[in-house]
Amino acid sequence: MLDGVRRLGSIGGSAPPSLADLALRIFHFVAALAAAVSPGAAKSEAARSFEGTVGRSRIVLSLEEDAKREGAWGSYFYLSSRRDLTLDGARRGNTLTLEARATQDRLELREEGGGLVGTLTTAARRRFPVRLARVTTARDLPADLRPSCRCTSGCNCPG
Repeated sequence: MLDGVRRLGSIGGSAPPSLADLALRIFHFVAALAAAVSPGAAKSEAARSFEGTVGRSRIVLSLEEDAKREGAWGSYFYLSSRRDLTLDGARRGNTLTLEARATQDRLELREEGGGLVGTLTTAARRRFPVRLARVTTARDLPADLRPSCRCTSGCNCPG
């Protein structure tokens, strides 16, 4: 083992590396390896939020895509129920195809004017138009939406 360390340090030079040099090389190797194999290595774009309508129902949709813009995932909810529905899908060209497993709804969306337009097809094969605008700040929140808190009183808050 020690001979291997000496050979490693003698590449391009005659003296073996100091313990500090060897430790630094190992640290750089481990950091590079960790970056290459970590789940974050396939970095995703920042989540984008949209609001708009499916038919006449108001929805909010959050969307993320992988760095290659091939895989897509997120969630959406109807303002009337506020029940999160998880989405999973892919992009082919300019078209995003997303499916909600819980409801078997299928969204086919394309980017238009900074937003998304397309259709939602239900499990019963009913089709509804979808029109979503990009949201960058919170606005028009429902009056009964509780603020986030860190209490322990059992109020069912997210904090």
